[in-house]
Amino acid sequence: MEEEVIKQRVLALVTDWAAFRHPPFTGEKTAEFVDAISVAHLVAEEAKSNLRQWVLIARRAGVSWLDIGGALGISKQAAQQRYGSTSTDKDPPRKSARGIFSLKAGSMQEMTILHREGRRGHELIDATKSELSFKRTRKTWEYRKVIFSSLEIHRMMKEDWMHVSDVFPFSYFKRSAR
Repeated sequence: MEEEVIKQRVLALVTDWAAFRHPPFTGEKTAEFVDAISVAHLVAEEAKSNLRQWVLIARRAGVSWLDIGGALGISKQAAQQRYGSTSTDKDPPRKSARGIFSLKAGSMQEMTILHREGRRGHELIDATKSELSFKRTRKTWEYRKVIFSSLEIHRMMKEDWMHVSDVFPFSYFKRSAR
């Protein structure tokens, strides 16, 4: 079962740390347990942060609070209270005299916007969770958005893609159109 595999991998984070730390964890000193608690706490905090990021990404992709609550085993209202944002950012696209401008973009429209702007000669210079920033150029551009992994980044770089930005869980790449 996939759930059991995930649980084992999470458990292995702390047990692997204990097995390979220097000096080795023997369970003979109370300080070792304090260190293990600190590591387990770090794992838990990172997991909470990771969950929050996935919820925000899901919301940007149009997933309802009802579905998010269902996935978490809590009510829609509890999900909104725990993970909802209070910001109602409605700023228009920002422009500058240097030919740099930003567009608001939810995750479902990002690739459409990237393809359109690339054809117009707009080079992606930054990506955030809600905005894409471009610079006007005389070239056309291609863009890719991939799930972040060191192997994927290495593969993209070998294919002449340039890394632009990371917005969990994605990495954004660009290259001059061929």
